[in-house]
Amino acid sequence: MHQERGDEIAFLGMAGLDDLGPVAGFVDRYGLDAFPHAYDEDGSIWARFGTIGRSVFVFVDDDGTIESTGYGEYGDADKLDAKITELLSN
Repeated sequence: MHQERGDEIAFLGMAGLDDLGPVAGFVDRYGLDAFPHAYDEDGSIWARFGTIGRSVFVFVDDDGTIESTGYGEYGDADKLDAKITELLSN
């Protein structure tokens, strides 16, 4: 999705609550190195966005307002693409 929509929306991976080694392995294994990733060692950044776990999509607008949060349902590329289209049309 980053390759298709990266000129319209910024992507940031946020990993944490694990050792850095497995996190880096996940990025390598799934080819997610096309966009930046941050490491939230203690979960404090996740907490600021109201998330508590992995496989969460947080959509934030230009002024920092959280537009929506989805737990896992955007793992499907078509659903993620539809959500991005919806948010960009607002």
